[in-house]
Parts: sequence; structure tokens; C-alpha cells
Amino acid sequence: MQIQLEWHRCAPTRRREELIHQTIETHAAGRRVTDASVRVEERGKQSPRYAIRMHLSIPGPDLAGAGTGQTFEEALGKLNRRLNASLAQRERKQRRNTSAPKGVKPSYRG
Repeated sequence: MQIQLEWHRCAPTRRREELIHQTIETHAAGRRVTDASVRVEERGKQSPRYAIRMHLSIPGPDLAGAGTGQTFEEALGKLNRRLNASLAQRERKQRRNTSAPKGVKPSYRG
């Protein structure tokens, strides 16, 4: 897996990089991620101060999300929640499309 980190108007720290790598590993568990790109931006005096965007290339539709917050940790937390919500929505949609209608015996379900 290739990981590309872009830092705009902020200095990378070891702690922040570790948190980003943990986030990628969490969402890559059980999936074949070929490429991950992350953009971290500090907006100075604008509100919200931090913006983080992440794009994971996986088989099927890619997984992308963004989070903003007053602190780096808050922005990363929002990004995690959005990625988890996107994955949950995909799983619900897949379950809905592959489940059998009511009244069908379990042995005949796909």
C-alpha cells in the first residue's frame, strides 16, 4: 500500500502521523487498500482551523471522507465517523440488495 501525506500550512509531527496511520489501518482492516492519500490543512485564523481529507483506493467504489475541527484530533474524529458511516451505508445497501424477500425459506436465500 502506498500512503501519500500532504501537509498544507502545518508542520507534520510524529504523533499526528501515527494517528493518521492508525486511522488508515483501522479502515484498511479486511480490505485490500492499494493507495491512500491524506491531506491535512491548517487554515490559520479561519474557523474551523483544521481540515483533513482522506481517499482510500479499494476494490469497488473508493472510500473518501473529510473532517474539520478546531483541533487536529477533532477533525480526525469527524473523519473517522464519516468513513465509518460510509462503510455502514455500503453494508446496509449490499444486505438490502442481496437479501431474500419475506416468506422465502432460509435455504433458498442468496
